[in-house]
Amino acid sequence: MTEHGRQKKMVITSTHGDITTLKSAYIRLVDFFDELKTTVTQLNYNECWSLILAKAMEKFKVNLGSDNYVGLPAPS
Repeated sequence: MTEHGRQKKMVITSTHGDITTLKSAYIRLVDFFDELKTTVTQLNYNECWSLILAKAMEKFKVNLGSDNYVGLPAPS
């Protein structure tokens, strides 16, 4: 990982594993955080963390329940 200013860059090489799988996961992660950055000002602290944790648990098929789910507001 390299850092320049406020940007961080992660370099993944073929010796680190399955590039296709890693690239796909990285793109999903970047897309999620890009979407989160656009709406984070509309969420309180707990809603923000609830959304992050719900997203993290999706791959493990963990359902946090509808009471704990916070959907992202529609883009304006």
